[in-house]
Amino acid sequence: MVLLSAMVGLVHLIMACLRVDFIVSLLSDPVLAGFTSAAALLIALSQLKHVVGFEVPRASAAEVRSYSYTCIGIYKYTYICIIYK
Repeated sequence: MVLLSAMVGLVHLIMACLRVDFIVSLLSDPVLAGFTSAAALLIALSQLKHVVGFEVPRASAAEVRSYSYTCIGIYKYTYICIIYK
């Protein structure tokens, strides 16, 4: 985890020195808001096991591909997906 943090910091430093921050201005506000919301949701869900006190089993990529899902459209681009084995 420390190595990953160091690598991300190094990439940020290189990008700052090369002045490639203009790329972010090409992304629309809804894209940035969605990315930020998804990151916050993933962090909150990853900490849920510590709050509730139970272990969440990990699944391999093959197991995830074997899952079936049903998505129900709620409103325009909003869906609720039910995942089952």
